[in-house]
Amino acid sequence: MENKAFTVRCYSKSELAGMYFPTLRRAIAVRKLRRWIIGCTPLMQELEQGYYSPAMRTYTAREVRIIVHHLGEPFD
Repeated sequence: MENKAFTVRCYSKSELAGMYFPTLRRAIAVRKLRRWIIGCTPLMQELEQGYYSPAMRTYTAREVRIIVHHLGEPFD
């Protein structure tokens, strides 16, 4: 199997969550990723320094970069 490099770009929340939790249904994966994000205080603090809004349906490239910095790449 070929390993693909993770690309930092805008992702929908369900798309990114599906990469972190490929065996879960998308809605469950989104909730689980949100719990991971909320549970990581340094990650939340860094997201909140920008224009992060939990109500948005997408993550900006900046937010994805921060998430990956704290949680690692989803293809690990």
